[in-house]
Amino acid sequence: MTWEQCRQVAETYKHSCTGVPRGRVSTVAVLTEEEQRRNREGKAH
Repeated sequence: MTWEQCRQVAETYKHSCTGVPRGRVSTVAVLTEEEQRRNREGKAH
């Protein structure tokens, strides 16, 4: 995932982007339990 993609995901899902060595980027969830449940239900559809 590129930093720009990560940033867009972070804005959408209220995650925070964390840069990692060798240019790898990961999203760190800072969602509430309710938001996480809603996301799981959304992905199930």
